[in-house]
Amino acid sequence: MKRRVWRLLAAVSLLALGAHAATRPRYGGTMRIETRASLVSYDPAVTPSFDAADALRDRIAELVFDRLVTIDASGRPQPALATSWQADPDQRRWIFELRSGVLLHDGNPLPARLIAAALSAVHPNWRVTVQSSGNNESLAIISPDPQPNLPAELACAQNSIVARDSAGALTGSGPFRMQDWQPGRKATLVANSDYWGGRPFLQSIEITMGRSFRDQALDYRLERVDIIEVSPELARRGAQEGEHVDISAAVDVLGIFFPDANTPHLRQALSLALDRSAIQAVILQRQGEAAGGLLPRWMSGYAFLFPQKAVLDRARQERASSESTNVTLAFDANDPLQRAIADRVAVNARDAGLTVQTFPESSNAHAPATAARLGTIHLQSVSTSVALSAVAEQLGRSDKQQPGATPEAQYAAERALLQESRFVPVVSLGEAYAVAPRLRGWQLRRDGEWSLADVWIQEAP
Repeated sequence: MKRRVWRLLAAVSLLALGAHAATRPRYGGTMRIETRASLVSYDPAVTPSFDAADALRDRIAELVFDRLVTIDASGRPQPALATSWQADPDQRRWIFELRSGVLLHDGNPLPARLIAAALSAVHPNWRVTVQSSGNNESLAIISPDPQPNLPAELACAQNSIVARDSAGALTGSGPFRMQDWQPGRKATLVANSDYWGGRPFLQSIEITMGRSFRDQALDYRLERVDIIEVSPELARRGAQEGEHVDISAAVDVLGIFFPDANTPHLRQALSLALDRSAIQAVILQRQGEAAGGLLPRWMSGYAFLFPQKAVLDRARQERASSESTNVTLAFDANDPLQRAIADRVAVNARDAGLTVQTFPESSNAHAPATAARLGTIHLQSVSTSVALSAVAEQLGRSDKQQPGATPEAQYAAERALLQESRFVPVVSLGEAYAVAPRLRGWQLRRDGEWSLADVWIQEAP
C-alpha cells in the first residue's frame, strides 16, 4: 500500500514538473501583429495624422527607441535612460542623471550629446546641455516656463531619443531594432541582445499594416497571426465567444475636425446637436465613453461637466448666428465605425436645422478641402496636464505651457481649448486586441501601451 502511494506521489510530481517546464518562459519565436493603420514613417517626430496611424507609430517607437523616463502601469514616472532627476524650486531647471553603458542598435555607444540634440530638436524653446563629473554624465534642461510635470512629459513618444544619419535612417537603443521597414506595408523588428534592460524573450516581431478588421479576423481564425485589432463595438461579442480580448481605457478621442477656424457658431451648433450618449450606447454597444470634452473620465475626473446629450434649443440659437448651415463631413470609407458615426451625426444635425452631407473618403476619392473630417486624437500621456498640453499642440496651439495642477485649472484650460480649436469631440475609445493563446506574458496597459518585456511564445507540443 505504501509503495502504491509513493508511486502516485512520484507520478504527480513528474506531471507538475512537466507542467512547469511547459509554462517556463523561453527565448525565440516570432510574434505576428496585424493593424489597419499604414505608416509611411515610424519617426516619432512626424506630425500627427489624426487617425489610427498615430497610435501605431507610438507603439513602434516604444519598441525601437528609448526615452529618458517611462511611465509604469500606475502612471508614475520610472527611470529609463535617466536613472534619477531633480528640479530647482521654480521647476524651470531640471537635472537628469544619465545611464551609462547604453548602446545604439549599430553597436556604438549612445552619447549624451545625441540625447541633448534629440530633445532640443523637439523643444526648441528648451536649453538642453550635457554636464560631466568624472565618468558620470547628466542632462540639464532649462525651460522658460515652470515644468512641474517634466518627467511625465519626457515619457511621451515624441520625446524618444532618435539618432539620424545623413541619409535620414533612424537608429535607437530600445529593446528591438528595425530589421526591415516597408512603408505602409510591413515592419520586422528583432530583439536587441545588448539592450541595457535585458534581452526580450521574443526573437522578432512582424507587423503587417493596412489590414481591414475583416481580414484580420479571418487571419486570426486561421492562426496566421497572434494579435489583431478588434473594432470597439465588437469587442464585447468577441469576449463572450471565448476569445481573449483585451481592451484599454479610453485613449483615443474621435471627433470632427473643421478646416476653417472662422466657423465658431457652426461648430458650436453641431456640437450641441450631437447626442453623444446615444452614439456610445447604440453604435459602440456601450464601449468607450461619450466625449463632450477632450480628456476621458478616467483621466480628468471632470468629463461629466461637458455636455454629452443634445441641447437643441441652444444648438438652434448658434445656428441662427452662423453664416452657413451646411457641412460636408468626410470619413474613412474603409472604417465601418466611422461610417455609422457620420450617419448618426447627420441625423442629429438635422434636428437642429443643420444639413450634414457625408462623404466616404478613400484612396481614389478625396473630399473637398473645405470638408470637415472625422478623425482621432491619440492621447500621449496618463498625466492630465501633459495629455492636455500635447492635445493643444496637436490642435495647433504653439504655446507649451502646461495647465495648472488643480482640477479647476485643468478644466478651465480644456474648456478654453475647446472653444478656440476647430475640433468637436464625439466619443472616446479604448484600444481592443484579440490575443492568440500561444502568447504568454502579454499585458495591455490601461493606456493602451504594449508591455512586451515578458512576452514569450509557447510552441504547440
